[in-house]
Amino acid sequence: MGKNQASTDCVAAEEGVPMVPVLVEYCQHCSMPYDFCDFGDKWDTGVCREECIRRYPDIFGTEEELAKSMSKVSVSQPRKKKPEVRQEVTVQTSSRAKRKVVTSVTGLHLFGVKLDVAAKVFAKHLASGAGVVKGIPGQMDKIDCQGDVEEQVIQLILTQYPFISEDKIVRLPSKIK
Repeated sequence: MGKNQASTDCVAAEEGVPMVPVLVEYCQHCSMPYDFCDFGDKWDTGVCREECIRRYPDIFGTEEELAKSMSKVSVSQPRKKKPEVRQEVTVQTSSRAKRKVVTSVTGLHLFGVKLDVAAKVFAKHLASGAGVVKGIPGQMDKIDCQGDVEEQVIQLILTQYPFISEDKIVRLPSKIK
């Protein structure tokens, strides 16, 4: 053999030491080498685990050590925490074209209030139009009431939904276009 030896030759073969084939033992239960039994489907049942611990205690350790290492391993990915939203109802008036005013109420759904039902209650009690406006992604849905009815909306929320206290209602400064 010259300098153009095949890449499969081992260093040991180059030095004149004959290569000896490695005998690989296979697990009877999962038909994988014992090194890879823990990746097989029978490892969790305990059949392969017991066999590996019995045959190779120096590699796989005792059951107590294995139980400790398995308890530390988590299969599921860590969950991202949702940003905590403060439970508060905001009331704000904003002006529209031709001196029209709209009162917006956001945050009622945080208290378990269905916005469709609340919009109907607002429309009946305030004698004006009220409807649910879907928020753009990243913003909450809100109820828009026609007219400058900020005071009446706050009083209506306090009477209709007694579980919402007055300190949970926040008035925002009005938006003027």
